[in-house]
Amino acid sequence: MHRNRQIQKLQTEIFDIIVIGGGINGLGVARDAALRGLKVALIEKGDFGSGTSSASAKLIHGGLRYLETYQFKIVLESVKERNIQLKVAPHIVKPIHFVIPTFKGDRVKKWLILLGLYVYDLFSMFKRPRHKNLSKKRILELVPWLKKEKLNGGGLYCDAITDDARLCLINAQAAYENGAVILNYIQAKDIVREKDNWLVCAKDKIENKEIEIRGRTVVSVAGVWTKNLLYKEEKVPSILFSKGSHLVFPQKFKDFGITYSYQSRKGGGYIIPWKNVTLIGTTDNICDNIEEANLTPKEDIEFLHKEVNRLCGKSSFFAKDQIQATFAGIRPLFIDKKEKEKEITDISREYKITELEKGLIVVIGGKLTTYRLLAKKVVDKITKKHLKIRRKCLTHKAKLPGSDVENYEKEEKRILKELESMNIEPICASHLINTYGTRVDKIIEIAKEKPSLKDRISQNKPIIKAEIEYMLANEFVETLEDIMIRRTWLNLEQDHGFDCLDYISNCLRKEYEKKHSKEKATEMINQQLISYKEYISKMEKRINY
Repeated sequence: MHRNRQIQKLQTEIFDIIVIGGGINGLGVARDAALRGLKVALIEKGDFGSGTSSASAKLIHGGLRYLETYQFKIVLESVKERNIQLKVAPHIVKPIHFVIPTFKGDRVKKWLILLGLYVYDLFSMFKRPRHKNLSKKRILELVPWLKKEKLNGGGLYCDAITDDARLCLINAQAAYENGAVILNYIQAKDIVREKDNWLVCAKDKIENKEIEIRGRTVVSVAGVWTKNLLYKEEKVPSILFSKGSHLVFPQKFKDFGITYSYQSRKGGGYIIPWKNVTLIGTTDNICDNIEEANLTPKEDIEFLHKEVNRLCGKSSFFAKDQIQATFAGIRPLFIDKKEKEKEITDISREYKITELEKGLIVVIGGKLTTYRLLAKKVVDKITKKHLKIRRKCLTHKAKLPGSDVENYEKEEKRILKELESMNIEPICASHLINTYGTRVDKIIEIAKEKPSLKDRISQNKPIIKAEIEYMLANEFVETLEDIMIRRTWLNLEQDHGFDCLDYISNCLRKEYEKKHSKEKATEMINQQLISYKEYISKMEKRINY
Protein backbone atom coordinates (compact mmCIF):
# COMPACT_ATOMS: atom_id res chain seq x y z
CA MET A 1 0.00 0.00 0.00
CA HIS A 2 3.09 2.27 -0.33
CA ARG A 3 3.08 3.45 3.29
CA ASN A 4 6.10 5.76 2.91
CA ARG A 5 4.50 7.49 -0.07
CA GLN A 6 1.27 7.93 1.89
CA ILE A 7 3.13 9.44 4.86
CA GLN A 8 4.91 11.88 2.55
CA LYS A 9 1.53 13.03 1.20
CA LEU A 10 0.22 13.28 4.74
CA GLN A 11 2.93 15.80 5.64
CA THR A 12 3.03 17.88 2.46
CA GLU A 13 -0.59 18.33 1.36
CA ILE A 14 -3.37 20.45 2.82
CA PHE A 15 -6.54 18.39 3.09
CA ASP A 16 -10.20 19.31 2.93
CA ILE A 17 -10.91 16.85 5.74
CA ILE A 18 -8.64 15.17 8.28
CA VAL A 19 -10.39 12.20 9.89
CA ILE A 20 -9.06 10.99 13.24
CA GLY A 21 -10.19 7.44 13.95
CA GLY A 22 -10.21 4.39 11.71
CA GLY A 23 -13.21 2.57 13.06
CA ILE A 24 -16.25 2.03 10.88
CA ASN A 25 -17.60 5.58 11.32
CA GLY A 26 -14.30 7.29 10.50
CA LEU A 27 -13.67 5.05 7.51
CA GLY A 28 -17.22 5.70 6.34
CA VAL A 29 -16.54 9.45 6.46
CA ALA A 30 -13.28 9.04 4.53
CA ARG A 31 -14.91 6.89 1.85
CA ASP A 32 -17.88 9.23 1.41
CA ALA A 33 -15.66 12.32 1.16
CA ALA A 34 -13.24 10.63 -1.26
CA LEU A 35 -16.12 9.55 -3.51
CA ARG A 36 -17.19 13.21 -3.65
CA GLY A 37 -13.71 14.18 -4.89
CA LEU A 38 -12.49 15.82 -1.68
CA LYS A 39 -8.89 15.70 -0.44
CA VAL A 40 -9.06 13.38 2.54
CA ALA A 41 -6.61 12.06 5.12
CA LEU A 42 -7.48 9.48 7.76
CA ILE A 43 -5.25 8.35 10.61
CA GLU A 44 -5.86 5.54 13.11
CA LYS A 45 -3.71 4.90 16.19
CA GLY A 46 -4.02 1.11 15.86
CA ASP A 47 -5.23 -1.13 13.07
CA PHE A 48 -8.41 -0.26 11.20
CA GLY A 49 -11.41 -1.46 13.18
CA SER A 50 -9.22 -2.63 16.06
CA GLY A 51 -11.46 -1.04 18.69
CA THR A 52 -15.22 -1.29 19.07
CA SER A 53 -15.88 -1.75 15.34
CA SER A 54 -14.46 -5.29 15.21
CA ALA A 55 -16.05 -6.31 18.52
CA SER A 56 -19.66 -5.93 17.44
CA ALA A 57 -22.38 -8.55 17.22
CA LYS A 58 -21.48 -8.96 13.51
CA LEU A 59 -25.03 -7.87 12.66
CA ILE A 60 -26.29 -5.35 10.14
CA HIS A 61 -29.72 -5.14 11.65
CA GLY A 62 -32.72 -2.98 12.29
CA GLY A 63 -32.29 -3.32 16.03
CA LEU A 64 -35.38 -5.25 17.06
CA ARG A 65 -34.44 -4.89 20.74
CA TYR A 66 -34.57 -1.09 20.45
CA LEU A 67 -38.34 -1.32 20.00
CA GLU A 68 -38.53 -2.35 23.66
CA THR A 69 -37.17 1.08 24.64
CA TYR A 70 -39.24 2.94 22.00
CA GLN A 71 -36.23 3.99 19.89
CA PHE A 72 -38.35 4.00 16.74
CA LYS A 73 -36.21 6.52 14.84
CA ILE A 74 -33.04 4.45 15.12
CA VAL A 75 -34.91 1.26 14.13
CA LEU A 76 -36.34 2.95 11.03
CA GLU A 77 -32.92 4.34 10.03
CA SER A 78 -31.25 1.00 10.72
CA VAL A 79 -33.70 -1.00 8.62
CA LYS A 80 -33.14 1.33 5.65
CA GLU A 81 -29.36 1.15 6.07
CA ARG A 82 -29.44 -2.63 6.36
CA ASN A 83 -31.17 -2.83 2.99
CA ILE A 84 -28.57 -0.50 1.42
CA GLN A 85 -25.67 -2.58 2.78
CA LEU A 86 -27.19 -5.77 1.37
CA LYS A 87 -27.06 -4.11 -2.07
CA VAL A 88 -23.65 -2.42 -1.96
CA ALA A 89 -21.69 -5.22 -0.25
CA PRO A 90 -23.43 -8.55 -1.03
CA HIS A 91 -20.21 -10.57 -0.68
CA ILE A 92 -19.84 -9.63 2.97
CA VAL A 93 -23.33 -8.58 4.12
CA LYS A 94 -25.62 -11.61 3.95
CA PRO A 95 -29.28 -12.15 4.88
CA ILE A 96 -29.89 -14.33 7.93
CA HIS A 97 -33.12 -15.56 9.52
CA PHE A 98 -33.64 -15.42 13.27
CA VAL A 99 -35.89 -17.59 15.42
CA ILE A 100 -37.35 -16.02 18.58
CA PRO A 101 -38.62 -18.68 21.02
CA THR A 102 -41.11 -17.48 23.63
CA PHE A 103 -41.97 -19.03 26.98
CA LYS A 104 -44.89 -18.62 29.38
CA GLY A 105 -43.86 -16.21 32.10
CA ASP A 106 -41.23 -14.45 30.00
CA ARG A 107 -40.49 -10.82 30.84
CA VAL A 108 -41.51 -9.88 27.28
CA LYS A 109 -44.77 -11.57 26.26
CA LYS A 110 -45.26 -13.43 22.99
CA TRP A 111 -47.95 -11.06 21.71
CA LEU A 112 -45.63 -8.08 22.25
CA ILE A 113 -42.79 -9.78 20.37
CA LEU A 114 -45.09 -10.58 17.43
CA LEU A 115 -46.31 -6.97 17.44
CA GLY A 116 -42.69 -5.84 17.37
CA LEU A 117 -42.00 -8.11 14.41
CA TYR A 118 -44.94 -6.61 12.55
CA VAL A 119 -43.57 -3.10 13.20
CA TYR A 120 -40.18 -4.35 11.98
CA ASP A 121 -41.79 -5.52 8.72
CA LEU A 122 -43.58 -2.19 8.42
CA PHE A 123 -40.33 -0.24 8.81
CA SER A 124 -38.78 -2.51 6.16
CA MET A 125 -41.64 -1.58 3.81
CA PHE A 126 -42.11 -5.36 3.60
CA LYS A 127 -39.02 -5.59 1.33
CA ARG A 128 -37.36 -8.44 3.26
CA PRO A 129 -39.19 -11.74 3.82
CA ARG A 130 -42.01 -11.04 6.29
CA HIS A 131 -41.94 -12.43 9.80
CA LYS A 132 -43.77 -15.65 10.66
CA ASN A 133 -45.64 -16.73 13.77
CA LEU A 134 -44.25 -20.16 14.73
CA SER A 135 -45.99 -22.87 16.74
CA LYS A 136 -44.26 -24.76 19.53
CA LYS A 137 -44.01 -27.80 17.24
CA ARG A 138 -42.37 -25.80 14.43
CA ILE A 139 -39.94 -24.11 16.83
CA LEU A 140 -38.79 -27.50 18.13
CA GLU A 141 -38.37 -28.80 14.58
CA LEU A 142 -36.03 -25.90 13.89
CA VAL A 143 -34.33 -25.84 17.31
CA PRO A 144 -34.62 -29.35 18.81
CA TRP A 145 -32.28 -28.56 21.72
CA LEU A 146 -34.60 -25.90 23.17
CA LYS A 147 -36.17 -26.43 26.57
CA LYS A 148 -39.74 -27.70 26.00
CA GLU A 149 -41.11 -26.65 29.39
CA LYS A 150 -43.33 -23.52 29.09
CA LEU A 151 -42.34 -23.05 25.42
CA ASN A 152 -45.35 -21.59 23.61
CA GLY A 153 -44.03 -20.91 20.11
CA GLY A 154 -42.31 -17.82 18.79
CA GLY A 155 -41.47 -15.94 15.64
CA LEU A 156 -39.15 -15.91 12.63
CA TYR A 157 -37.75 -12.78 10.97
CA CYS A 158 -34.95 -11.69 8.62
CA ASP A 159 -31.91 -9.45 9.22
CA ALA A 160 -28.30 -9.45 7.99
CA ILE A 161 -24.89 -10.57 9.19
CA THR A 162 -21.38 -9.40 8.30
CA ASP A 163 -17.67 -9.55 9.07
CA ASP A 164 -17.30 -6.22 10.88
CA ALA A 165 -13.49 -6.03 10.66
CA ARG A 166 -13.60 -6.64 6.91
CA LEU A 167 -16.41 -4.13 6.49
CA CYS A 168 -14.00 -1.60 8.01
CA LEU A 169 -11.22 -2.82 5.72
CA ILE A 170 -13.18 -2.54 2.47
CA ASN A 171 -14.26 0.99 3.41
CA ALA A 172 -10.55 1.79 3.90
CA GLN A 173 -9.76 0.24 0.51
CA ALA A 174 -12.58 2.19 -1.16
CA ALA A 175 -11.36 5.49 0.32
CA TYR A 176 -7.75 4.73 -0.69
CA GLU A 177 -8.72 3.71 -4.23
CA ASN A 178 -10.60 7.00 -4.60
CA GLY A 179 -7.58 9.11 -3.66
CA ALA A 180 -7.71 9.38 0.13
CA VAL A 181 -4.56 9.09 2.25
CA ILE A 182 -5.39 6.24 4.64
CA LEU A 183 -2.92 5.21 7.35
CA ASN A 184 -3.09 2.97 10.39
CA TYR A 185 -0.70 3.12 13.36
CA ILE A 186 -0.58 6.93 13.26
CA GLN A 187 -1.69 8.38 16.61
CA ALA A 188 -3.11 11.89 16.88
CA LYS A 189 -1.54 13.69 19.84
CA ASP A 190 -2.92 17.21 19.59
CA ILE A 191 -5.17 19.43 17.47
CA VAL A 192 -4.14 23.09 17.09
CA ARG A 193 -5.88 25.96 15.32
CA GLU A 194 -3.64 27.87 12.90
CA LYS A 195 -4.62 30.97 10.93
CA ASP A 196 -6.49 29.29 8.07
CA ASN A 197 -6.16 25.60 8.84
CA TRP A 198 -6.14 23.00 11.55
CA LEU A 199 -2.87 21.33 12.52
CA VAL A 200 -2.96 17.74 13.76
CA CYS A 201 0.22 16.72 15.58
CA ALA A 202 0.64 12.96 15.33
CA LYS A 203 3.12 10.13 15.80
CA ASP A 204 3.97 7.31 13.40
CA LYS A 205 3.99 4.33 15.78
CA ILE A 206 5.75 2.10 13.24
CA GLU A 207 8.76 4.37 12.64
CA ASN A 208 8.51 6.28 15.95
CA LYS A 209 8.47 9.66 14.18
CA GLU A 210 6.50 12.86 14.73
CA ILE A 211 4.18 13.99 11.92
CA GLU A 212 2.29 17.23 11.23
CA ILE A 213 -0.92 17.15 9.16
CA ARG A 214 -2.83 20.22 7.98
CA GLY A 215 -6.40 20.52 6.81
CA ARG A 216 -9.34 22.87 6.48
CA THR A 217 -11.52 20.73 8.74
CA VAL A 218 -10.97 17.97 11.30
CA VAL A 219 -13.43 15.21 12.17
CA SER A 220 -12.75 13.33 15.40
CA VAL A 221 -14.35 9.89 15.26
CA ALA A 222 -12.09 8.48 17.96
CA GLY A 223 -14.78 6.51 19.80
CA VAL A 224 -13.89 5.76 23.40
CA TRP A 225 -10.66 7.79 23.03
CA THR A 226 -12.49 11.05 22.22
CA LYS A 227 -12.01 12.62 25.66
CA ASN A 228 -8.30 11.75 25.68
CA LEU A 229 -7.78 13.46 22.33
CA LEU A 230 -9.97 16.52 22.92
CA TYR A 231 -8.98 17.07 26.54
CA LYS A 232 -8.62 20.85 25.96
CA GLU A 233 -12.14 21.20 24.58
CA GLU A 234 -14.77 22.07 27.18
CA LYS A 235 -17.67 21.59 24.78
CA VAL A 236 -17.15 17.86 24.19
CA PRO A 237 -20.52 16.16 24.86
CA SER A 238 -20.84 13.81 27.83
CA ILE A 239 -19.93 10.21 27.06
CA LEU A 240 -20.88 7.02 28.88
CA PHE A 241 -19.00 3.80 28.18
CA SER A 242 -20.96 0.56 27.82
CA LYS A 243 -19.21 -2.78 27.42
CA GLY A 244 -20.64 -5.46 25.14
CA SER A 245 -19.19 -8.95 25.67
CA HIS A 246 -19.50 -12.11 23.58
CA LEU A 247 -18.77 -15.80 23.99
CA VAL A 248 -17.49 -18.04 21.20
CA PHE A 249 -18.50 -21.72 21.01
CA PRO A 250 -17.84 -24.37 18.34
CA GLN A 251 -20.30 -24.34 15.46
CA LYS A 252 -23.63 -25.78 16.65
CA PHE A 253 -25.88 -25.04 13.67
CA LYS A 254 -25.71 -23.08 10.39
CA ASP A 255 -29.01 -21.97 8.92
CA PHE A 256 -30.35 -19.30 11.28
CA GLY A 257 -29.71 -17.33 14.44
CA ILE A 258 -31.70 -17.20 17.66
CA THR A 259 -32.73 -14.13 19.64
CA TYR A 260 -34.35 -14.12 23.05
CA SER A 261 -35.28 -11.78 25.90
CA TYR A 262 -33.21 -11.69 29.05
CA GLN A 263 -35.18 -12.49 32.19
CA SER A 264 -32.99 -10.81 34.81
CA ARG A 265 -32.73 -7.43 33.09
CA LYS A 266 -33.91 -5.43 30.07
CA GLY A 267 -32.58 -6.26 26.65
CA GLY A 268 -31.96 -9.55 24.97
CA GLY A 269 -29.36 -11.95 23.68
CA TYR A 270 -28.62 -13.78 20.49
CA ILE A 271 -26.98 -16.98 19.32
CA ILE A 272 -25.45 -16.59 15.87
CA PRO A 273 -23.81 -19.04 13.45
CA TRP A 274 -20.84 -17.02 12.17
CA LYS A 275 -18.12 -18.42 9.92
CA ASN A 276 -17.28 -21.76 11.61
CA VAL A 277 -18.19 -20.79 15.19
CA THR A 278 -21.25 -19.87 17.27
CA LEU A 279 -21.40 -16.40 18.83
CA ILE A 280 -23.38 -15.63 21.98
CA GLY A 281 -23.96 -12.06 23.13
CA THR A 282 -24.29 -9.44 24.36
CA THR A 283 -24.01 -7.46 27.57
CA ASP A 284 -24.67 -3.79 28.21
CA ASN A 285 -22.77 -2.76 31.34
CA ILE A 286 -21.18 0.51 32.40
CA CYS A 287 -17.41 0.33 31.87
CA ASP A 288 -14.80 2.48 33.59
CA ASN A 289 -11.57 0.86 32.36
CA ILE A 290 -11.20 1.47 28.63
CA GLU A 291 -7.64 0.10 28.74
CA GLU A 292 -9.11 -3.43 28.95
CA ALA A 293 -11.64 -2.83 26.19
CA ASN A 294 -11.17 -6.17 24.43
CA LEU A 295 -11.22 -8.35 27.56
CA THR A 296 -14.48 -9.95 28.68
CA PRO A 297 -15.13 -9.62 32.44
CA LYS A 298 -15.73 -12.85 34.35
CA GLU A 299 -19.18 -11.65 35.44
CA ASP A 300 -20.17 -11.15 31.77
CA ILE A 301 -19.07 -14.70 30.94
CA GLU A 302 -21.14 -16.00 33.83
CA PHE A 303 -24.20 -13.92 32.89
CA LEU A 304 -24.19 -14.86 29.19
CA HIS A 305 -23.64 -18.54 29.95
CA LYS A 306 -26.46 -18.57 32.52
CA GLU A 307 -28.92 -16.84 30.17
CA VAL A 308 -28.22 -19.11 27.19
CA ASN A 309 -28.49 -22.24 29.32
CA ARG A 310 -31.93 -21.09 30.45
CA LEU A 311 -33.06 -21.84 26.87
CA CYS A 312 -31.53 -25.29 26.64
CA GLY A 313 -33.16 -28.62 27.32
CA LYS A 314 -29.71 -29.94 28.19
CA SER A 315 -27.17 -27.79 30.02
CA SER A 316 -24.41 -29.66 28.19
CA PHE A 317 -25.41 -28.15 24.81
CA PHE A 318 -23.56 -24.93 25.68
CA ALA A 319 -21.31 -26.34 28.40
CA LYS A 320 -18.89 -23.86 29.94
CA ASP A 321 -15.87 -25.97 29.03
CA GLN A 322 -16.83 -25.55 25.35
CA ILE A 323 -16.20 -21.78 25.40
CA GLN A 324 -13.22 -21.42 23.08
CA ALA A 325 -12.85 -17.63 23.00
CA THR A 326 -14.40 -14.35 24.08
CA PHE A 327 -14.31 -10.81 22.77
CA ALA A 328 -15.64 -7.47 23.94
CA GLY A 329 -15.93 -3.88 22.84
CA ILE A 330 -16.90 -0.58 24.41
CA ARG A 331 -19.76 1.49 23.07
CA PRO A 332 -19.30 5.25 23.52
CA LEU A 333 -22.83 6.51 24.23
CA PHE A 334 -23.81 10.16 23.98
CA ILE A 335 -25.77 11.24 27.05
CA ASP A 336 -27.61 14.46 27.84
CA LYS A 337 -29.16 15.52 31.16
CA LYS A 338 -32.28 13.39 30.57
CA GLU A 339 -30.27 10.30 29.61
CA LYS A 340 -28.20 10.41 32.83
CA GLU A 341 -31.24 9.28 34.83
CA LYS A 342 -31.93 6.26 32.61
CA GLU A 343 -30.81 2.66 32.88
CA ILE A 344 -27.95 1.95 30.50
CA THR A 345 -30.15 -0.30 28.31
CA ASP A 346 -32.57 2.63 27.85
CA ILE A 347 -29.93 5.11 26.67
CA SER A 348 -30.31 5.94 22.99
CA ARG A 349 -27.94 4.40 20.45
CA GLU A 350 -28.25 7.47 18.25
CA TYR A 351 -25.13 9.39 17.30
CA LYS A 352 -24.27 13.01 18.06
CA ILE A 353 -22.45 15.27 15.57
CA THR A 354 -21.11 18.39 17.29
CA GLU A 355 -19.01 21.29 15.98
CA LEU A 356 -16.75 22.33 18.87
CA GLU A 357 -15.09 25.16 16.97
CA LYS A 358 -15.21 26.30 13.36
CA GLY A 359 -14.15 23.28 11.33
CA LEU A 360 -13.55 20.97 14.33
CA ILE A 361 -16.26 18.32 14.44
CA VAL A 362 -16.64 15.48 16.92
CA VAL A 363 -18.85 12.43 16.40
CA ILE A 364 -20.01 10.32 19.35
CA GLY A 365 -22.11 7.16 19.35
CA GLY A 366 -23.70 5.35 16.46
CA LYS A 367 -23.79 1.68 15.55
CA LEU A 368 -22.27 -0.51 12.86
CA THR A 369 -25.47 -0.61 10.80
CA THR A 370 -25.87 3.17 10.48
CA TYR A 371 -22.24 4.11 9.76
CA ARG A 372 -22.98 5.09 6.14
CA LEU A 373 -25.78 7.49 7.10
CA LEU A 374 -23.67 9.02 9.88
CA ALA A 375 -20.83 9.58 7.40
CA LYS A 376 -23.19 11.18 4.89
CA LYS A 377 -24.44 13.67 7.48
CA VAL A 378 -20.88 14.60 8.51
CA VAL A 379 -19.68 15.14 4.93
CA ASP A 380 -22.88 17.02 4.00
CA LYS A 381 -22.24 19.40 6.90
CA ILE A 382 -18.62 20.01 5.90
CA THR A 383 -19.24 20.49 2.17
CA LYS A 384 -22.11 22.92 2.67
CA LYS A 385 -20.86 24.93 5.64
CA HIS A 386 -17.07 24.94 5.30
CA LEU A 387 -16.07 24.02 1.76
CA LYS A 388 -19.02 25.84 0.18
CA ILE A 389 -19.52 23.18 -2.46
CA ARG A 390 -22.41 20.87 -3.26
CA ARG A 391 -21.51 17.34 -4.24
CA LYS A 392 -23.99 14.51 -3.90
CA CYS A 393 -23.37 11.54 -1.66
CA LEU A 394 -22.80 8.35 -3.67
CA THR A 395 -22.42 5.74 -0.94
CA HIS A 396 -26.02 4.55 -1.13
CA LYS A 397 -25.32 3.11 -4.58
CA ALA A 398 -21.52 2.86 -4.99
CA LYS A 399 -20.60 -0.75 -4.34
CA LEU A 400 -17.82 -1.63 -1.94
CA PRO A 401 -14.60 -3.44 -2.97
CA GLY A 402 -15.29 -7.13 -3.48
CA SER A 403 -18.83 -6.41 -4.64
CA ASP A 404 -18.04 -3.65 -7.14
CA VAL A 405 -19.43 -5.30 -10.27
CA GLU A 406 -22.73 -4.92 -12.09
CA ASN A 407 -23.90 -8.49 -11.50
CA TYR A 408 -22.32 -9.92 -8.36
CA GLU A 409 -24.09 -13.30 -8.50
CA LYS A 410 -22.83 -13.90 -12.04
CA GLU A 411 -19.26 -12.99 -11.04
CA GLU A 412 -19.43 -15.20 -7.98
CA LYS A 413 -20.37 -18.21 -10.11
CA ARG A 414 -17.54 -17.45 -12.54
CA ILE A 415 -14.97 -17.24 -9.73
CA LEU A 416 -16.16 -20.43 -8.05
CA LYS A 417 -15.92 -22.24 -11.39
CA GLU A 418 -12.35 -21.01 -11.87
CA LEU A 419 -11.38 -22.06 -8.33
CA GLU A 420 -12.79 -25.51 -9.07
CA SER A 421 -10.71 -25.73 -12.26
CA MET A 422 -7.62 -24.97 -10.15
CA ASN A 423 -8.49 -27.87 -7.82
CA ILE A 424 -9.06 -25.53 -4.88
CA GLU A 425 -11.01 -27.51 -2.27
CA PRO A 426 -14.73 -26.52 -1.99
CA ILE A 427 -14.34 -25.45 1.67
CA CYS A 428 -11.48 -23.14 0.68
CA ALA A 429 -13.36 -21.80 -2.35
CA SER A 430 -16.39 -20.97 -0.21
CA HIS A 431 -14.18 -19.23 2.34
CA LEU A 432 -12.44 -17.21 -0.37
CA ILE A 433 -15.58 -15.92 -2.08
CA ASN A 434 -17.30 -15.06 1.22
CA THR A 435 -14.23 -13.21 2.46
CA TYR A 436 -12.94 -11.32 -0.57
CA GLY A 437 -15.75 -11.37 -3.12
CA THR A 438 -14.49 -10.43 -6.57
CA ARG A 439 -11.06 -9.58 -5.12
CA VAL A 440 -10.46 -13.34 -5.17
CA ASP A 441 -9.31 -12.71 -8.76
CA LYS A 442 -6.12 -11.17 -7.34
CA ILE A 443 -5.57 -14.19 -5.09
CA ILE A 444 -6.07 -16.46 -8.10
CA GLU A 445 -3.36 -14.51 -9.97
CA ILE A 446 -0.95 -15.04 -7.06
CA ALA A 447 -1.73 -18.77 -6.90
CA LYS A 448 -1.32 -19.22 -10.67
CA GLU A 449 2.04 -17.47 -10.61
CA LYS A 450 3.22 -19.73 -7.78
CA PRO A 451 1.11 -22.95 -7.62
CA SER A 452 2.44 -23.98 -4.19
CA LEU A 453 0.48 -21.05 -2.73
CA LYS A 454 -2.77 -22.92 -3.51
CA ASP A 455 -2.05 -25.08 -0.45
CA ARG A 456 -3.67 -24.44 2.91
CA ILE A 457 -1.58 -22.80 5.62
CA SER A 458 -2.88 -25.58 7.90
CA GLN A 459 -4.94 -28.68 7.14
CA ASN A 460 -7.37 -27.59 9.87
CA LYS A 461 -8.10 -24.18 8.32
CA PRO A 462 -9.63 -23.16 4.95
CA ILE A 463 -7.09 -20.33 4.46
CA ILE A 464 -4.68 -20.80 1.55
CA LYS A 465 -1.13 -19.45 1.38
CA ALA A 466 -1.90 -17.04 -1.48
CA GLU A 467 -4.25 -15.16 0.85
CA ILE A 468 -1.40 -14.13 3.13
CA GLU A 469 0.53 -12.77 0.14
CA TYR A 470 -2.57 -10.85 -0.92
CA MET A 471 -3.13 -9.43 2.57
CA LEU A 472 0.45 -8.19 2.86
CA ALA A 473 0.20 -6.42 -0.51
CA ASN A 474 -3.36 -5.06 -0.35
CA GLU A 475 -4.81 -4.97 3.16
CA PHE A 476 -2.78 -2.44 5.20
CA VAL A 477 -1.17 -5.20 7.31
CA GLU A 478 1.52 -3.93 9.70
CA THR A 479 1.57 -6.47 12.55
CA LEU A 480 0.98 -10.14 13.29
CA GLU A 481 -2.22 -9.38 15.22
CA ASP A 482 -3.63 -7.56 12.18
CA ILE A 483 -3.64 -10.93 10.41
CA MET A 484 -4.38 -13.29 13.31
CA ILE A 485 -7.31 -11.25 14.62
CA ARG A 486 -8.93 -8.91 12.11
CA ARG A 487 -7.99 -10.36 8.70
CA THR A 488 -8.52 -14.06 9.51
CA TRP A 489 -10.21 -14.31 12.95
CA LEU A 490 -7.87 -17.19 13.80
CA ASN A 491 -7.91 -15.93 17.41
CA LEU A 492 -11.48 -17.24 17.77
CA GLU A 493 -10.57 -20.79 16.71
CA GLN A 494 -10.30 -23.59 19.27
CA ASP A 495 -6.49 -23.53 18.94
CA HIS A 496 -6.39 -19.73 18.38
CA GLY A 497 -4.52 -20.30 15.13
CA PHE A 498 -1.33 -21.50 16.80
CA ASP A 499 -0.89 -24.07 14.01
CA CYS A 500 -0.70 -21.17 11.54
CA LEU A 501 1.66 -18.92 13.50
CA ASP A 502 4.90 -20.22 12.01
CA TYR A 503 3.80 -19.76 8.41
CA ILE A 504 2.19 -16.34 8.92
CA SER A 505 5.02 -14.97 11.05
CA ASN A 506 7.60 -16.13 8.48
CA CYS A 507 5.71 -14.35 5.69
CA LEU A 508 5.54 -11.18 7.76
CA ARG A 509 9.23 -11.44 8.72
CA LYS A 510 10.16 -11.56 5.02
CA GLU A 511 8.08 -8.42 4.50
CA TYR A 512 9.93 -6.68 7.35
CA GLU A 513 13.27 -7.69 5.82
CA LYS A 514 12.50 -5.43 2.84
CA LYS A 515 12.90 -2.45 5.20
CA HIS A 516 15.03 -3.77 8.06
CA SER A 517 17.98 -6.07 8.72
CA LYS A 518 17.26 -9.78 9.24
CA GLU A 519 18.10 -9.40 12.93
CA LYS A 520 15.71 -6.48 13.38
CA ALA A 521 12.93 -8.24 11.44
CA THR A 522 13.32 -11.37 13.57
CA GLU A 523 13.28 -9.28 16.75
CA MET A 524 10.06 -7.53 15.66
CA ILE A 525 8.33 -10.84 14.89
CA ASN A 526 9.44 -12.42 18.17
CA GLN A 527 8.03 -9.50 20.14
CA GLN A 528 4.73 -9.77 18.27
CA LEU A 529 4.54 -13.53 18.87
CA ILE A 530 4.96 -12.91 22.60
CA SER A 531 2.28 -10.19 22.50
CA TYR A 532 -0.23 -12.43 20.70
CA LYS A 533 0.34 -15.35 23.07
CA GLU A 534 -0.06 -13.03 26.09
CA TYR A 535 -3.37 -11.77 24.67
CA ILE A 536 -4.61 -15.36 24.27
CA SER A 537 -3.40 -16.26 27.77
CA LYS A 538 -5.32 -13.35 29.34
CA MET A 539 -8.46 -14.39 27.46
CA GLU A 540 -8.15 -18.03 28.56
CA LYS A 541 -7.68 -17.04 32.20
CA ARG A 542 -10.99 -15.14 32.09
CA ILE A 543 -12.74 -18.17 30.59
CA ASN A 544 -11.26 -20.66 33.04
CA TYR A 545 -11.82 -18.65 36.22
